[in-house]
Amino acid sequence: MTRDTAPSRPSRRRRVRGLARAAALGVALAASGVSSGPAQAANIPEALRPPPENQRKVQFLFGLGPSSRVGGRGWYGYNCGRGWCGYGGGYGGAFKLHQEILFHLTGKWHGPALSLVTQEEFAGGYFGFNILPRFAWDIHVYKPLALVISPFVGLGYHLSHWNPYWYNTYFGYVGAPNYSAATLQFGVTGKLMIGQRWLVWLQFPSADFQIGPGYYYCNPAVNYCPTYFAARFDVLAGGGVAF
Repeated sequence: MTRDTAPSRPSRRRRVRGLARAAALGVALAASGVSSGPAQAANIPEALRPPPENQRKVQFLFGLGPSSRVGGRGWYGYNCGRGWCGYGGGYGGAFKLHQEILFHLTGKWHGPALSLVTQEEFAGGYFGFNILPRFAWDIHVYKPLALVISPFVGLGYHLSHWNPYWYNTYFGYVGAPNYSAATLQFGVTGKLMIGQRWLVWLQFPSADFQIGPGYYYCNPAVNYCPTYFAARFDVLAGGGVAF
């Protein structure tokens, strides 16, 4: 029995010492990890740190950028009797202005929010107008920094107004036509707050789908006009203020 137990005692001691060293190393690593968080936060400039949680609940944003049509079919269904029903022309690129008022639902400067958006589009003889409510979620991605990533989705009203010279040439005098459709928008915006009040933001390539009746200006009993559909991608940037 003595030969069995004598070698086991040093072995148990070695195991205990090994566990103690491992525990000490784990505590040291955990302590260094905890201390590195405040150290990293200390490197963030004061102007880029977030405001108190229950402040700056409302945002006003404005911006601009290119809006490109990348697909779709039909346009107005204009002059179906002459075979122009569902005219497939239109603007490939446009310049878009953006205005938005946003309210956070939780009473904080981030989190779920509802906004009202208006937009204007310009391209040659074309003018477009959007008005729509949108739902967004400002996700605070890094605690020491006033930076949010904001996915959004919205559905509203779109107006197209045309006044190009070639309407008179090809269709005879028809005036300046207006066309009403729905606009469906979704995408992601990155926003950074500066000085706990001012905002700079970038809307990454985002979708704007315009959908409406293809027989807007013709009689569907005489000519078939497909549903109007236009797919656009916007890249917008701008500034704003939180209050």
